[in-house]
Amino acid sequence: MITYLRGGSVTLTVHPRIAQKRPNIQPESVRAAFLSTVAKVKRMECDPAQWMGVGLDDSGRLLEYVAVEDGNDTWHIFHCCVVTEAAMIEVGLKPRGKKRKR
Repeated sequence: MITYLRGGSVTLTVHPRIAQKRPNIQPESVRAAFLSTVAKVKRMECDPAQWMGVGLDDSGRLLEYVAVEDGNDTWHIFHCCVVTEAAMIEVGLKPRGKKRKR
């Protein structure tokens, strides 16, 4: 696990599996995306609650992440990848497509 401090009161932990699965996304990129979050939404159906967010990494790529907050201002990010259309819809940055009439 890689831990970063933000603002002196929030701790961010990036799961090493992210870089293992996606070598082009390093922990520093995940941290940058988290710190520059453009939009996020709480996933209510999960326990503990998960947050999906979208932010820019240090290279200007738009990344999606999924994190859990442990209640002590500590965030654990366990998923991160280049943003998908589904993530853009989930966080409200893209409207859901209309169903076609047949």
